Amino acid sequence: MDTISSIQPQKRNKNRLSIFINGEYAFSVDMTLGASLKVGQQLTHDEAEKIKKDDDFRRAKQMSFRFISYRPRSTVEVRNYLNRKGFDQVVADRVVDQLVDRDYLDDVAFARYWVEQRSLHRPRGALAIRFELLQKGVPREIIDSAVTDVDEKDAALRAVELKTRRWTRMPKEQYLRKISGFLQRRGFSYATISEVAEIVWLSLEDGR
Repeated sequence: MDTISSIQPQKRNKNRLSIFINGEYAFSVDMTLGASLKVGQQLTHDEAEKIKKDDDFRRAKQMSFRFISYRPRSTVEVRNYLNRKGFDQVVADRVVDQLVDRDYLDDVAFARYWVEQRSLHRPRGALAIRFELLQKGVPREIIDSAVTDVDEKDAALRAVELKTRRWTRMPKEQYLRKISGFLQRRGFSYATISEVAEIVWLSLEDGR
């Protein structure tokens, strides 16, 4: 049985306490958890480990809330974020499971959000959006459902709208190569690229 010999506020973070056991620094905890600890209190090894794990869980959850406050995240994004911050897989999984249970994380909603944002701000083809969502760990079946509503023709037309103004004086063959390369890099299908390039070229011809 070990004995808590000292409890001291941390200088750099006043919301945390340093716990000393048998005269030596053992671990730190959040003020809330530390409120139940007292100098002279005896702890078994298992009890000390549980306190540390509970504190890790609280810190990981707080950091996750900050992480998802900037924009919606996939479950894999949050899990990877916690791993990068040094939390073990057990803690990361526990936090993610709780966030999912409380609807703070939802891969279906996240995939819809991602498609909508791409459509509104940075038009991409379904292939590019699919790849981006795969990179974020979204399951394939969710991605398949999310990209079904992508209007590739409309997205491609909006994507090239500003670019075409720079290329108005090019010969048709050079113009089509420019447009095709631009749209290909943004994940549009060959059929969409061919159709949109011709539409935009004809509109330029009419405007000359």
